Amino acid sequence: MRIQLRIEGGFFPLPGWHTPRLLDSTALSMQDANELRQLVQEANFFELPSVLNTPAPGSADYRTYYLAVEDNGRCHAIQTSDPVPDSHIEALIRFVMQHISASTNA
Repeated sequence: MRIQLRIEGGFFPLPGWHTPRLLDSTALSMQDANELRQLVQEANFFELPSVLNTPAPGSADYRTYYLAVEDNGRCHAIQTSDPVPDSHIEALIRFVMQHISASTNA
C-alpha cells in the first residue's frame, strides 16, 4: 500500500508538506503496516467522495489535506480541510504524518 499526502495552508504552514510525500507500507514494521491497513479500512477510504469538505469562507488558517491511497490496483484520492469531519480520516492523516516524519528524520 502506498499513501501520498500533501498539506496546504494553515496559520503556521508545515514546512515541506506542500510537496506530496509518500509512505510505502513495505517500509513499515509489520505491526505498523497492519495498523495502516486497518485505518484505511475503518475509514472506508475507497468509498469516500473525492472532496469531504472545504474550508468556510474567511477561514484562512485551516489546512487542506490531499490524501491518495494505492492498494492492490485500486487508487483513490480525497481532499479534506480542518476541521476534518471524520475521525477515521483524521487518525489516518495523523498516522501518515507521524510515519513520514519519522522516516525523514531517521
